[in-house]
Amino acid sequence: MDFLLNINVRRIIHLLSVFFIVITQYAPTNCDTIALCCYLIGVLLTLKYIHTNKNVLYFILIGLIALSTLVRETACLNIAFFAAVLFSVKELKEGNYQFIWKIIPLVIAFLVPYLGLRAVMNHEHTTFVEGVYISKNFSSPFNLAGLLFAVIVLYFIYKLCVNEESRTVFKKYLFFSLPYLAMITLVGLFWEVRLFLPLILTGIIMASHQFKNTRQ
Repeated sequence: MDFLLNINVRRIIHLLSVFFIVITQYAPTNCDTIALCCYLIGVLLTLKYIHTNKNVLYFILIGLIALSTLVRETACLNIAFFAAVLFSVKELKEGNYQFIWKIIPLVIAFLVPYLGLRAVMNHEHTTFVEGVYISKNFSSPFNLAGLLFAVIVLYFIYKLCVNEESRTVFKKYLFFSLPYLAMITLVGLFWEVRLFLPLILTGIIMASHQFKNTRQ
């Protein structure tokens, strides 16, 4: 833990994160870079919120999700990260549903602009889905290689987590990210490893962050 918390090691991990962003951008895609920036700001707002409990940060996060949804569906992962940090099975069993009430505004902030875009866009000139590629993802060696790359990277990041608390949050994050992963499987291509980039960067953040105020 002391090794990962060393300032120089953290700088190396930061550099590695930037390197991941660069090598996975196989083509200039401004929407990916902007969406990634918005997503990481959302992660920062969530971390600030759980450590300070300032409601203003929560409301800014809602606005950020609504805005970044206009750029790319990556915004839904901000909901997954927020849920992973706050979700607690123990509290649900005790009848504490505050977590659910906090998630609902985030879901609405994502669905309203996303569905609104689909309703107002001219479908003759634009498309939200280029095709269904689930068969190609599990038959093409290139796509299987991309999936293997993502699994290996996420596994090693999980092993780097500084404590059990970080591992627990990481596992919950992957669980709440299942809708995003399902979307990648259906309409994305695994060889485009940039699609896994938000998960990888989030894992790197979790690996060295101490979630002192999170729920188990």
